[in-house]
This record gives sequence, structure tokens and C-alpha cells, in this order.
Amino acid sequence: MSDVNTMSDFWSKLPQDLLRLLVDRYVVSEKDFLCLRSVCRDWRSALPKSCWKRTPWLLARRYQTPNVVIKGLDSLCSGHGSLSSLFVTDLSWRYWGSFTGWILGQNHSDYTLKLINPLTKAVIDLPELHHYLGKGVVYHAPGSDPRNPVIGVMAVSHSFSGIAMIDNECKEWTFLKDKRYVSNSDFKDLIWYKDNVAAVRGDGEIVFFDEKRVVRSFNPKRTLVREYYDHYLVESSGDLLIVANVEHRYEVYRLSLKTGGWTRVWDLGRHSLFVGKSYSMSHWISADTTGDSWRPSCIYDATYSPTGSCYNIAKKQQECHDVSSFDGLNKCFDFIWYMPAVGSN
Repeated sequence: MSDVNTMSDFWSKLPQDLLRLLVDRYVVSEKDFLCLRSVCRDWRSALPKSCWKRTPWLLARRYQTPNVVIKGLDSLCSGHGSLSSLFVTDLSWRYWGSFTGWILGQNHSDYTLKLINPLTKAVIDLPELHHYLGKGVVYHAPGSDPRNPVIGVMAVSHSFSGIAMIDNECKEWTFLKDKRYVSNSDFKDLIWYKDNVAAVRGDGEIVFFDEKRVVRSFNPKRTLVREYYDHYLVESSGDLLIVANVEHRYEVYRLSLKTGGWTRVWDLGRHSLFVGKSYSMSHWISADTTGDSWRPSCIYDATYSPTGSCYNIAKKQQECHDVSSFDGLNKCFDFIWYMPAVGSN
């Protein structure tokens, strides 16, 4: 009996990071994930609903009369996906995706900002920033209850490329300052990474902010700084990656927080990167591809027709991604990546 109790205690005390890694890599159904959460209180606490990593959804807008409808494509595998109407919106709105179940929207006619759950139709009004946004990021705020996480929002203003964060009550924006520069400009992308804001400038410099100021920065090697068309920041298995689009070919580099050095990444293993001006993420691609046509070690860019091709970083080549079975997809625009939260639908 003592051996049974010892084994039971062993499983219940597995480190949270290990549990989440197991879910990322080996749990492929929501049913299995919910069963794991039912094992014990410790596992339920370690695996909040927000940890569930579904196959990424591709949201898009399609012209209809008189409104524009956000549509969701939950898989690009022929015969398994669905292109369904989710949320009726207006042509003047722009949206940014996330992994939290929420998307950020801004009306470009009056700067109105909202958080929207396209599956539940819930809407949260946000205070205005009085600028066009170049980038919006929705994340789970640190220190919040994992069973009911607080949603955080960051944004880069299009006019000045400054970074703003909203408080936990979603009532007031705070602008982050980089005192090394007269103008807080030229930020191309940002993510929430290890309890800090990580942002990339046009020259490839990575800047880390806490909620008030710059805490650390890393300059890229000069041989790595080129006139890239786009930069994307992605967290993958705890690593901070920067993805550079070079004329529809992609280069990936890993940043060492200890040395500040950059390492070229030549193979993503079973991960693939889903990037875009809206939202970027890394996703583990199961070896069992039944019902899921995403391919490992590939980059899918929502900015440039993600429904037709992907870039295989290991093979250094574009590959076709056939989605011809989805009628009307070629009439959609403004593609964004989106990860529904467990229980959202």
C-alpha cells in the first residue's frame, strides 16, 4: 500500500513545467486534456484551461452585404475543416489574434478599441489610444489566477511606434519609455516573454521592458542586420526566436539571454511557426497528422496568403498547401491566427 501511495504522490507532485510540456507534445484531444485536469487538484491547478493548445484557427474577413463577417477555419486539412461565420463586424474594424480566446479590435474611423471573443460573442470596451495601432497583443497577465486568468493588452501605435500597456482593470493605458532615444519609435513587433515585454526594432535590436522602463537590450550582430521586410518575435519551448522574412524566404535566430548572442536555427523539429503582423505563435505538430495537415518545421505567414503555401525551413523551400476544398476562401482577407480557449465553444 505504501508503494501505491508513493507513486500517487509522485504523479501529483510532477513539476508544472513538465506537465505543460507533456500536454504540448503528446495530448492531441480536448477530451484527454480535460481528463488530465481531473486527476487531482494539483494537476488541475497546473493545467488551467488556457494551457490547452488546439490546432490554430485561421480567422478572416469576407465581404457580405451590408456587413463584413469574421469567418473561422479550424483546420486546413481537406474534408476536416470548416469555414463558418463567427462574428458580424464592419469594414472599418481591424483585428489582432491571440492564444487567449480573445481578439483585439480597433475601429479606424474613431479609434474605438474592443476585446472580442468571436465564439461566445462577448465584448469588452477598452479606453481609446487616439492613434491607429500597428500591432496589438493579448496575453494572460502574470500573477493572475490560472483558473480564471486576467487578460492583458499591449499595443504599438502606428503613428509613433510607441508601446502602450493597459492596466489589469482595462481602464488606463501606460506608455513605456526608452530613455536612450528621443523618440520611442521604430518598433516592429512585441510579445510578452518571461514576465517582460520583449520588442524588436527595425534594426533587429531586442529591447526588454518591465511595466515602466527598459531593463535590458540586445544588439544583433552586424552580419545579421539586413533590410528585412518583416520581423516577427515568437516564443517556442521557452526560447525567444526572431523570424525574418527575406523576399518570402525565412531565417530564424534564437537569442541567448545569458550571452546576448544569436544562433541560426536550421530546423524547428516538430514545431512550426505561425507568424503574421497580427499575431505569431509556435505550435507542436503531432506525429499523428490525422485530421490535421499542418506540417512540422514549417513557417506559415498569415500576411502573405497562408492558405496556399508554407516555407519549410529545414528544406529551405516553399511547399504547397492545398486548401482548394474550401469554397470562397479566396474571397477572404485580413487573415489572423487565433487559438480558442478550452470551453470557448
